Amino acid sequence: MNLTETGASRVNGYLFVLERSLKTFLPPEVVRDAVREIDSHLRERVLSADGAPNERDALEKILAELGPPLRVAQAYSAERTIDEAVATGRVVPMVRAVWTLALRTFVGSAIATGLFAAYAGASRSS
Repeated sequence: MNLTETGASRVNGYLFVLERSLKTFLPPEVVRDAVREIDSHLRERVLSADGAPNERDALEKILAELGPPLRVAQAYSAERTIDEAVATGRVVPMVRAVWTLALRTFVGSAIATGLFAAYAGASRSS
């Protein structure tokens, strides 16, 4: 599907909000790469869409499947934090990853609480 000017404006608006949201979580050089990556993915999806029943509905369906820009930014940030922790194996990135998950998910909060309780229990035993 080729976008009309209105459709292109809608995509650009989504990417603008996404970039602003990513700036909350990530450094500028990472934000540029993330926006380029998501822009490329989004435009591939648009090109492969058939445009039925109309451009507006097809585009809104694609954007809804991708998710709200703030949620996409949060997920991208969390994934990057976890990838860094796994890749480096260092304590600070691991703590940051656990903290990120604890703030964003119920399961993450439970895990962080369990880890803190285990740490506190172990330090009292020593």
